[in-house]
Amino acid sequence: MSIKKIIEVNGTMTIKSGVHIGGNDNGTKVGGCDNPVIRNPLTNDPYIPGSSIKGALRSCAEKMPAYAGKIRNGKPCGCGQETCMVCKLFGAHMNMRAASGEPRLIVRDMNLSPDFLDRVMESGGSRSDIIETKTSTMIDRNTNTASGGSFHNMERVAAGTVFDCSFSLKVMDKDNEAELINFFKKCLSIVEATGIGGKVTSGSGQVEFDIDWKHPTEVTL
Repeated sequence: MSIKKIIEVNGTMTIKSGVHIGGNDNGTKVGGCDNPVIRNPLTNDPYIPGSSIKGALRSCAEKMPAYAGKIRNGKPCGCGQETCMVCKLFGAHMNMRAASGEPRLIVRDMNLSPDFLDRVMESGGSRSDIIETKTSTMIDRNTNTASGGSFHNMERVAAGTVFDCSFSLKVMDKDNEAELINFFKKCLSIVEATGIGGKVTSGSGQVEFDIDWKHPTEVTL
């Protein structure tokens, strides 16, 4: 099985409700945040690791009715069958002899859009405005009040923030290109519906993709 071509599509991902992708707190300080977001160590700007997006995409794919039965003991699909789109797109988990071949999807890290940053600065804002701190607590079921000692803070990338995104699809000589692209599009739409990062069931993590499907970059090998 050989690579026929590589298709790269670019676009943006807009945060619709605050997103938390956890980073290293380097030891929580008094009055600090319990759960900081991941940041670029050189710029201190938040970014979204490609691994986080790819993990969310795979998780959504494996919950589709056609593939849900393949999950065993909570581990990713590793059937490696030629007809398994999950194994084709993301790779067969722990299966070095998979008939599905190597993973087709490459997800790049997502950095803040320069155009978005320009708009923030022009409106009188600053980079610090991109990060918000959300406080949450557990409710005591008997008193319906905040449970003592349960307060904690979580950083989120604020709603409205825009990240540039880039995805590449390796099309193998035996692949159905349209099938690969359509399956990937479906995964993206499910991620939009379910969210990414932490606390998605509590309002966090909603995102929206705007991908330029009409002008892909193609490399023929």
